[in-house]
Amino acid sequence: MVAFANGAGGNVYVGVNDDRTVTGIKEEPFDLEEKLASIIYDSILPIPNVFFQTAAFENKVIFIIRVLSGANKPYYLKKLGPEDGIFVRVGSTNRKANSQGAAELRRQAEISVLTRKLISPLIVIF
Repeated sequence: MVAFANGAGGNVYVGVNDDRTVTGIKEEPFDLEEKLASIIYDSILPIPNVFFQTAAFENKVIFIIRVLSGANKPYYLKKLGPEDGIFVRVGSTNRKANSQGAAELRRQAEISVLTRKLISPLIVIF
C-alpha cells in the first residue's frame, strides 16, 4: 500500500491468490474493513487515502482496497521509519526506494504543496 500511495495508486485484492485463483474472503466484509483500516492507520505514515469495496466473482466475495496516489509523499512504514520504510512500485513489484527515489518523492511533495498554494487563491466560488 505504501508503494501504491508513493506511485500512481492501485488495488489490493483480498481473496485472490498470487496465481489469480479466487478463494474469496472468510470474514464479514465490515469486520475485515475495520481490521484493515486499523492496520493501515497503525502502520503507515502519512495515512494514505484508501477506499474499501466488496465484489462478487465466481460466486465468491472478494475485498478490494483501492489505494489512491498520495499527495503527501513519501509514505512509509512506521516500523522502518522515514528513511528505510519508503517503498515504490517497479512494474508489478514493490521495491525499497533508494536515496535518489526517496529524494524524488520529497521533491514531488514540495511541488504539490507549492502548486496548491499558488492555485488555491485563484479558485473563485460563484
